[in-house]
Amino acid sequence: MNKFTNFDICSASILEVIIDSKVANSLLLRKEIILEKWIKLILDGYQAEGARFFTENDNPFQNPVGTKTKSESELILSQILGEMDLAVLEISLEKIIKIRAIQEFSASEAVSFLFFLKQVINEELKADECKDIQTADVLIIHERIDKTILMAFDIYMNNRERISQIKINEIKKKFTFVNMDRKPKRNNTEE
Repeated sequence: MNKFTNFDICSASILEVIIDSKVANSLLLRKEIILEKWIKLILDGYQAEGARFFTENDNPFQNPVGTKTKSESELILSQILGEMDLAVLEISLEKIIKIRAIQEFSASEAVSFLFFLKQVINEELKADECKDIQTADVLIIHERIDKTILMAFDIYMNNRERISQIKINEIKKKFTFVNMDRKPKRNNTEE
């Protein structure tokens, strides 16, 4: 069973809505452009040196952040433009959000990369080939991204809770270890 039971109930109506084929086709034709622009915005959110390293280095062992961001962003985009399989979406979001939670991004910073996707899609829909797309069809894409943002926020909060619990457990271990080193003092009073 999916961890996001409340999300599933709330999102059932949006998942039943199929994206108009014209919108889907227009965006799928531009998928590589959308993906490239989106990843650039995500990685530009890091400091200049980090952003350059994450962008240029494709070695997954030397650059797990950049390679994971690139691969999982592609899967997320495919889900938003396609069938919106929540299980697949959750796995991809978890991989990106886990990194951002460890890096101690705030909640808004951690999920901001999904707002960047909405921005890039809006820019692409302004192209001449997309002028006759209906607003209602665009709203379906926006709703899917919004549902994904809510899902990402839940994932972020779960990861931060786990990190906090790990820190608490480490403090408890240190405290217990310190107390174990102490031997009880005996009362040496003579009568």
